[in-house]
This record gives sequence, C-alpha cells and structure tokens, in this order.
Amino acid sequence: MPQTDTRPHVTRRFRGLPWLVAIAMFMQMLDVTILNTAIPSMAEHLGTSPFSLHAVILAYGLAVAVCTPASGWLADRFGSRAIFAASVALFTVSSLAAGLSQSLWFLVLVRVLQGAGAALMVPVGLAAILHHYPRDRYLKVMNYVTIPGLVGPLLGPLLGGWLTEYASWRWIFFINVPIGLIGLMLIKRCMPDYRNPQARRFDTYGFLLFAGGIAVLTTALDALGQQAWPAAIALPLAALALLPLFWCTRHFGRHEAPLFSPALWRLKGFRAGILATLLGRLGTGAIPLLVPLFLQLALGFSPIKAGACVGIASIGAIGAKPLLPMLIRHFGRARLLTATNVLLAFTTWAFGWFTPDSAGAWLIVLLLLNGALNSTQYTVLNAATVTELPTDLTNMGNTGWITAMQLSIAFGLAFGSLLLAALAPVGLTGVALLPAFHWTFAVLALLTLIAIWFGRDVSESPKQVGTR
Repeated sequence: MPQTDTRPHVTRRFRGLPWLVAIAMFMQMLDVTILNTAIPSMAEHLGTSPFSLHAVILAYGLAVAVCTPASGWLADRFGSRAIFAASVALFTVSSLAAGLSQSLWFLVLVRVLQGAGAALMVPVGLAAILHHYPRDRYLKVMNYVTIPGLVGPLLGPLLGGWLTEYASWRWIFFINVPIGLIGLMLIKRCMPDYRNPQARRFDTYGFLLFAGGIAVLTTALDALGQQAWPAAIALPLAALALLPLFWCTRHFGRHEAPLFSPALWRLKGFRAGILATLLGRLGTGAIPLLVPLFLQLALGFSPIKAGACVGIASIGAIGAKPLLPMLIRHFGRARLLTATNVLLAFTTWAFGWFTPDSAGAWLIVLLLLNGALNSTQYTVLNAATVTELPTDLTNMGNTGWITAMQLSIAFGLAFGSLLLAALAPVGLTGVALLPAFHWTFAVLALLTLIAIWFGRDVSESPKQVGTR
C-alpha cells in the first residue's frame, strides 16, 4: 500500500471517514454486546441450554480472528473501498439471516458469516485511517472513532434486554440492517480507495496453516468446556492444533511475501504489544459473556436489569476516552498499561464476591471502573503497537494487532466457558452458582496480572522517549 500522503488537501478530503469507521465499529460492538443479555431467552426458544449458546458468540469471535489476516492483502489487491463495501454488505445480510434463524446450528453458521464481514470491515477501516491521517493525529482521530463505537456496548445490553422482554430476541439482529444500509450509502463519499497495484501473491499456505490451527484449537477447547467431546479426544486435538501454528511461523520466515513478516516480530515495541494484548485481553475477553450470565443466573437479575448494569460499563469507557492522551503524555504507555492491568485484575476478581444482597451501588462503581480500565487498556495497546510501525509494515502490523486482539477474546471466551463449565455441576441454579463464578473470575484476574510482564516493554512515542 502506498505511503500516507500527509499534505493538507488529503486530510480535507473524505472528512466523513472517521464517522464511517465509527458506524462499522458501532455495528460490530452492538452486535457483540446486545446478544449477551438475550442468551437465556434465546436458549429457551431454540431448545438448548444457556451455556451452549456461548457457541453463537464464540463462532463470531473465531470467524473474526481467523479471517482478519486476509483483510490487509484484500485491501491492497482490490482497494479499501471495494473491500469495505463488500464486508458491510455481508455483515448486513448475515444479520438479517441470523434474525430469521430457526435452529442453533443455522444461527452459528450465519454468525460465522457475520464474523467474516466484521473481520474485513473494521480492520480495513482502521487501516484507511492509519494511511489517511498523519501519525501525530492518529490517537486524537481514534478517540473520536471509538467513542461512537462505545455507544454500541452502552446500548447493546439495554436494548437486548428490552427487546428480549417486550419484543423478540430476533430483533437484536434485525436492528443491524438499517444501520448497515446507511453505511453502504456513505461509502463512496467517505471511504478513500487505497490499494497497492504491486501487491504480491496471497500467502494461501500460510493463511490455511494459521486459520486451521486457530479454528481446531478453539473448537477443541470449546467442546471440552461444553463436555460435548470426551477429554480423551478434545485434549489431544487441542495439542495437535499447535503443530500447524508452529509450522506457519517457520513458513513465514521462508516465504518471500508471508502473511505476517518476521520483520514485525523483530520490532521490540510491536512484539511487546502483541504479547501484552494476547494475555491482557485473554483475561478480560470472557467478561462481556460471564457478567450478564452471572447477574441473571446467579443473582437473579431480569434481562433488562442485567442489560442496564452491563451498559454502565460503557459509560465508564466513554468517560475515560478524553483523559487518555493526557494520561499517556504524563505517565507514558508502559507505566499506564501496568497500572491499568493491575486494576483490571482487581475489578475482574471483585465481580465474583457479589451476592444477591450486596449487588447494589458497589456493583455500579465496579462496572464503571471496569469499563474505563478496558477502554484505557485497548487504547494504550493500540497506540503502542501500531503507531510506531514503519510505513511499509503499517497495514500488516495493524492487521496483526487486530488479529491478536480477536484471538485473545476468542480464547478468553473458550477458556472462561471451560472454567465455568468445569466448576459448575449440571443442574445448579441461583446462589449455588456463586462459588463457580467466584473462582472463574479469580483465574481470569490472574491471567491479566501475568500480562504485566510483557506490557513493561511496550513502545513509547518519540516525544516521550526523548523526555523521559
């Protein structure tokens, strides 16, 4: 992809680009969070258990993680505008199909298609911003982009709970259709068409190794957590999935145009950001699924009440955004990330201590704090990982970071569900589930603490390096 042209006339064109990308992020985040509070009702209508419905969420996250690596090459080859338009269309059509689903397996299938659409939609949009704006404006532009995107998590749980109680869970998917149509109408005016006419041949073999290993590993862990397969089958299969993942790293070092260049891994800041993302987001990736289940199944909240509580976290996330540039300048990325991970581990652990009698004002405070910390962690990791990349590795590095983030969420969902299923015997309901949730949150908090070791080496901005 050509180098970014930072001349004034470039940034005056396509002024709606940040808002168009924000619409894409809004759809993606709304679709993820609106589903969580509807899981018990969906399970009842589809004739399955609430715990098995996490496959619908996992299928989406896994599809995003598997398909994201192809987004950079597709944008280079066919142009960012065409790929963005195709991805929005796929996301919109699959949302309509999801709302019409009559069985769990069909719903899982169309959620995979939704994930494939999101896997191209958001990374291509973010890459266009990286190429369109000077690096010193990136954090400011991204704050404006992600704030509308955070409205999705704010509205999602509330809207999901309201639609579940007073309409139908199917409307949690239908609501994406008009938003997607608006996005499609804005693409020609707002999306620049970046492409690389000299894009090399796609690394199909590397992609298949990577995608196959990730898909098999996550599916095996998910089947183990749901007790769908015996441990004697699921565990060896999970171990076997590590082989193609190991082999693809060797392949990347030998291929002339690999899916992910080894040159990226030699960049200390990028390497630290990826490792901190994989572990840090792994510890928090299951929280959007576990907290609504905890509130409804263990504490007895209604879908609307649970949705209102979960939506509060997004208020904290939105409120933290304007403060982040100042906090990063004052403390630096590494120190701010370390403090954030420590506090995130505490808030994750603290969720497990609530009971039906104690879930009052302190739950609100904890949700606000957790939302603000998640927003801080995301922003710092994003800035540290992608803004210091060389121009020729920008698109690949941006894709790599988004892939790592989605993988951490997919693995977090699988691991969190596995823990909860192992700790909660079949048939337990109400307060009897409290110990299982308590220990699940405790283990996830520990994973977040482990990420601190890698976050120490995330890159600082050039100005910070020169003044510290």
